[in-house]
Amino acid sequence: MEPVGEIIWIGGEIGRIQVSLRVFGDDLDPASVSALLDAHPTKSYRKGEVIPGVRTHRIALTGMWILQGDEQGDSTLEERIHRLLDRVSAASDSWTALAPYRKNVFCGLYLNAWNQGCSLSSKLLERLGERGLTLDLDIYGNGETDE
Repeated sequence: MEPVGEIIWIGGEIGRIQVSLRVFGDDLDPASVSALLDAHPTKSYRKGEVIPGVRTHRIALTGMWILQGDEQGDSTLEERIHRLLDRVSAASDSWTALAPYRKNVFCGLYLNAWNQGCSLSSKLLERLGERGLTLDLDIYGNGETDE
């Protein structure tokens, strides 16, 4: 069966995209996650650690390991997630060791128009599934309506 073709979104592709790989757990040791994934996080904390802020500090309610994706130009959500996954180990035993933790690819999608969109291929969804990753989408509209 031939591919149907590229989908054209009325408002175009999503205006701005941010992606990150996140691992959370109360007993999470960031150094162990880094060793398993063969990558250094953008940020990481153990549960109970002080998280410094500009005006106030807070206490980490759980352990976390976050690797932020790049924000290169006009690449699609699919391309950004593939590049993010390419930066960490694909070894199944590494991901099996992370099974007790909550893991996701978090995506911030910032719309420039009332109707923008994107597609994710079965290949990407398979990569996420093989690693036990959920896909979390936060979608921010620009306030316009179709009226």
